[in-house]
Amino acid sequence: MGAPDVARAQPKPPPPAAASGDMAQAKARFDKGKTLYNAKNFADALVEFRASYSLYKSPNSHFFVANCLRDLGRLAEAHVEYDRVAAEARTAGEQYAGAVDAAIAERDALTPKLVMVNVTTPGSQTDSTLNVGGIDVTSDLWGKPIPAMPGSVEVKLSAPGKTPVTQTVTGAAGETKMVTIDFASETPGDGDAPSGGGKMFTPLRIGAIAAAGVGVAGMILFAVEGSASQATYDRLVERCGSGPCPQAYAADVDKGQTQQIVANVGLVLGVAGLAAGATLFVLDLKKRKSDAAQTTLLLGPGSFGVRGTF
Repeated sequence: MGAPDVARAQPKPPPPAAASGDMAQAKARFDKGKTLYNAKNFADALVEFRASYSLYKSPNSHFFVANCLRDLGRLAEAHVEYDRVAAEARTAGEQYAGAVDAAIAERDALTPKLVMVNVTTPGSQTDSTLNVGGIDVTSDLWGKPIPAMPGSVEVKLSAPGKTPVTQTVTGAAGETKMVTIDFASETPGDGDAPSGGGKMFTPLRIGAIAAAGVGVAGMILFAVEGSASQATYDRLVERCGSGPCPQAYAADVDKGQTQQIVANVGLVLGVAGLAAGATLFVLDLKKRKSDAAQTTLLLGPGSFGVRGTF
């Protein structure tokens, strides 16, 4: 699986036609679900709405699946389902136009109550699977922040033939967290440390580390604000379509522009810092080589390496 923060989900097709028997059964299960839902029996209502949806892919039954999850306190799952309902209803025909706005409104009402987790998997395989806070990151969630309940959130990356990797991030309601997770790679042991014939932390090396730190911080700022800007843009597109947004959304437009400016500043800092760090690092290596000109320097396989990911 590629980096889930880069891939884009594709709109779902309209609900398929159902046989008359399936349609009648789907309606019967839906009506039973409504009765249970009105009686606040959300667990049993969820079973009925899911059964109805399995018989006929109606955004209405899907919307009530999300409602049940919300009312059962499973807010992260509900957030995901409301997002899916909105995407599904947009392609299902005019009769479901109201479901788009309703699903978006419910989803956005849950967002401040959740932690949004952006995950990057630099070296994962095409058959990797990712789970964030108990939610499987399926193809329709790629490129989106994954909602999770506030507190400790476990991120797990798995693939056939690989040892699963987990990370835990802690976030409060309304926060966005960035996580980079990858499978463990072979690293040199303590006995493989290079013999440099001098101090490891020279002024040039320290400068390289400091500049690289600024670069990494800039790239993180770029990723966070860029993701936030994209999310703001997507919400405006959902509400305004292809035309200009009404004045009521002026604050959201300004917010998105500010987020993009901050993201651009982060990108400039990130590129400049990483470039400066790399330059200083190369200069330090050249100086070490010059200082060791009268000695014999032996390098074995894996004895020295630099690996960076973002």
